[in-house]
Amino acid sequence: MARRERPGPRLLRLAQRLEEGRPLGHDQYQAQARQVWVVALQWGMRLIIYGNPAPQGSKRFVGVNKAGRGVIIDANPRTRTWRADVIDAVDRYMENHGSTFEQFTCAVQVHMVFSLLRPKTVTRKKRPHPSAAPDLGKLARSTEDALTAARVWADDALVVEYTRLAKVYCDEDPDSLPRPGCLVLIAPAPVSIELGPRRALLQLEAS
Repeated sequence: MARRERPGPRLLRLAQRLEEGRPLGHDQYQAQARQVWVVALQWGMRLIIYGNPAPQGSKRFVGVNKAGRGVIIDANPRTRTWRADVIDAVDRYMENHGSTFEQFTCAVQVHMVFSLLRPKTVTRKKRPHPSAAPDLGKLARSTEDALTAARVWADDALVVEYTRLAKVYCDEDPDSLPRPGCLVLIAPAPVSIELGPRRALLQLEAS
């Protein structure tokens, strides 16, 4: 997983405010959720993937290889293209952060938001959200598999929580991208919030 750095004093003070129950914004619940994620991102990974998100589809048997093993590929060629886009984004990330990145081997939480292009014939009034194909769960599945192939994590079974999993139209959501693709944030799953944000933060630092 990503190399850890000691959290700064401001982050610790904010965590202390949360532990004492002092509000951090107009909506205390949202402020707390944002701050917990900021704490997690001290050890996290941020990916911006451009391409046309494609869902996990059915498999197709294409024959047997020289070793005598069956070869199975995705029936939907768009899925293979999307997985290649994900792997390319990881490769670009490694070019800039490879020296400080280690594969995730612990439980992780993921924030994954897909940006889809709004059809020209579909107005906001007619369809405010992309409530049509592709299926969100299948988009997540294909992307998880690509992140596994890119060795971002040891196994996608390490994903224990999605802080946000959504599909939105481009430029119509705070997490949306200007063109089709996906925003992915990955971080170690935090220690139980029952410990209090500051104690949880210090325990993460010591682990």
